[in-house]
This record gives sequence, C-alpha cells and structure tokens, in this order.
Amino acid sequence: MATATPKLEWCTISFDNESMWWVQTVNKDIHWDFDELGIIDPRQLSHILELLDSMREYGIQEDIVEKAFFKFRLEKEMTKQKFRLERTRDSLYDPDQVLFVLPDDMDEESGPFEDFMKHALRVRVRMLNDLIESDQPLTIEEVDAQIREAQSKDLIEDQNIHCFTAITAVLEYTPDGLDSDDLKGDEEEDDAAAAATDPEIEEGYEEVNEDDEVFRQDKEALNWEQEEEEQQRKRENPEFDELMGEVSEAAQEKPKRGRPRKNP
Repeated sequence: MATATPKLEWCTISFDNESMWWVQTVNKDIHWDFDELGIIDPRQLSHILELLDSMREYGIQEDIVEKAFFKFRLEKEMTKQKFRLERTRDSLYDPDQVLFVLPDDMDEESGPFEDFMKHALRVRVRMLNDLIESDQPLTIEEVDAQIREAQSKDLIEDQNIHCFTAITAVLEYTPDGLDSDDLKGDEEEDDAAAAATDPEIEEGYEEVNEDDEVFRQDKEALNWEQEEEEQQRKRENPEFDELMGEVSEAAQEKPKRGRPRKNP
C-alpha cells in the first residue's frame, strides 16, 4: 500500500533584529533545516513582484514564479514576535491577498525554486545586455559567479543567506560602476527620445499648464477617486491593514536587503 507524501499545511514564524522572518516549526512529518529557512513577508513580496514586473518584456514567466513558492496567510499571533501561518492555494499575483511566501527548495540542487532562480538570472542578464551599451555582453556564468562570490563572504562570516536577500541579489544585480538608477535613466532617455521623434505624440498632445483651473479640477477628482479606491480596499480586505500594523511593529518601514542574520 502506498504511503501518502506529507503536505506542508502550516508553519510558525518569527523575526530577527534585522527585520527578516524565519520559520520556526512546520506541521508534523515535514523535514526541513530550520536554521536557514527564511520566509518572505508581504512587503518583501510586493518589492520582488515589482522587480519582476520591470523585467516582464524580457521574458519573465509567471507560471515559473508561481510554482516557486508555498503561499501562506496569517492565521493568528502567538506571541509579540511569533505568528502562525496557514497554507493557501491563492495566487501570489492576486492583489487582494496578503501573503507570506516560502521558497519550494526542499531539494536545494533542483526543484521549483531553483528553476525560478535560474530563470530570473537569465532574464536579468538579457535585460542588462539590452540596456547597457558594451562591446562585451554579460554572460550568465559571469553574473552568477559574481553573485556567489559576494554571498560567500557572508557565509565565511557565519551568516545565513535569507531567501529575500538571495532573490534581490539577482533581480537587482548591476555590473560594477552602475546601479539601478543608471538603468532607469537609460530607459527614461530612450522613452523621451522616442517621444521627441514620434509625430503622433508631437501633434496629438498639448503642453499641460498646471495652473489651469480645469487641470486642477481634474487632478483633485483623480486624487478623490484614488482615496475612494483605497477606502474600498480597506473595507474589502481589513486583514491587510491589521497585518501591516503588526508587521510594522516588528520590522522597519522598508525591508532590509543587504545583511542576512547571524547564527546565534
């Protein structure tokens, strides 16, 4: 008689002094190394999805991203710094859901999360080669080696690499001497140049006068609509604000990316 494979149904998590969340326990019969099992909180997930969205035109595949993570929702607060989460099958792309996500990397050498990391690296290199003018394009092997070298320094210092740090190291990678702002500047310059040479844009739009009464009224109406949409979201999903209030007490206003925790 076949034995059913145990399924991950819930976990308990706590945060460290660097605003990173770590799994403490999972349901029975699930075997994992808890010393290094980081979990991504809702704000960190939002940041990751924004980075992935910026790479969409270069070939990011949502199905690979979706399969890479176990999704969890907040079930209850156990102590001030410890929470219990329950597994959910909701999509991490659903804007109405407030999710913690855990990389599916039970097998560190292969599996959905490893597939996602390789996919993200390929797309990031493709994006950089398109945005950066260079006689010698970046290679996947070169970028991967540089990222691993940087992470190895933390391992030498006896520091665990949190999964959020590992993911953003790929999604935010830029060659030495450049940063993300430089890449954004290149994109903005390209857009501006395209607009300047597009006759339809030149002929179809007039310069906006921000002091114009009609412009001010339209702007006020837009702000009012945005506020109304925000209030509607809060009414439909009060759990989001409750969770964010709890998480804000535990974490800083913006998630840290650079420094994973130290082992006790």
